[in-house]
Amino acid sequence: MGNANFKVSGEIAAPRPKRYPCVVSRRVIANTTLHNAYAPPPKDPSKRLTVRGVSLSNVRHFACSAHGVVFDGVLVENLRGGGMAPSFLWSCVFRHTTLAGWIGGLMWRWRMHTDDDEMALRLHAANQQFYETVDWALDISEADFSFYEALQGVPAGLIKRHPDKHFVMTRDGAERFLKMKYGGVWYLTAQDLLKSPLDDVVIVTGGRGDKLKERLADAKVLKKRGILS
Repeated sequence: MGNANFKVSGEIAAPRPKRYPCVVSRRVIANTTLHNAYAPPPKDPSKRLTVRGVSLSNVRHFACSAHGVVFDGVLVENLRGGGMAPSFLWSCVFRHTTLAGWIGGLMWRWRMHTDDDEMALRLHAANQQFYETVDWALDISEADFSFYEALQGVPAGLIKRHPDKHFVMTRDGAERFLKMKYGGVWYLTAQDLLKSPLDDVVIVTGGRGDKLKERLADAKVLKKRGILS
């Protein structure tokens, strides 16, 4: 299991890009707190923030929000935070990005958080074009997550994962699941998937103790029924 018990000192408060396009590269952030970081929604899918070759290690975070950010060659190892103020990845894309150790308080959304539906769908379409040139997007095979979450927006085939704790739900699996009398978070994920333009989604089980055992037992049943893979 990943280690969430690390010490931090100092803080990085409310960083944000001044203008787009913008590149942040080759930085190491370790043993500190990062909060209220904000990358606003881009007005043009070709002009946005790129985070390249950055390493985060033993970082506590809260209330961060990234819209349409390109994470390229990023390493994140042991991320703690969230609570009542989780951090969100809205319509972000990934290439050769690795999450390892304890990953806490991070939430994923395929759609940019904006009232501009046309722009949100344009960005999503640009993201899918981006992934056509990517051999792998995310490596989460050595990551333990703090809670159940669906990694919306990243094609499942581009995610390196641990098959015993990270699972794939396709649209077909979601449709068959909704015909079953089965509730909980799996039901919500299936609903969200079918309401979205996504073909599939990787689901990570999370937490510790009995809750994690319960989710893993559910996943085992759903795999046997062909709902998950």
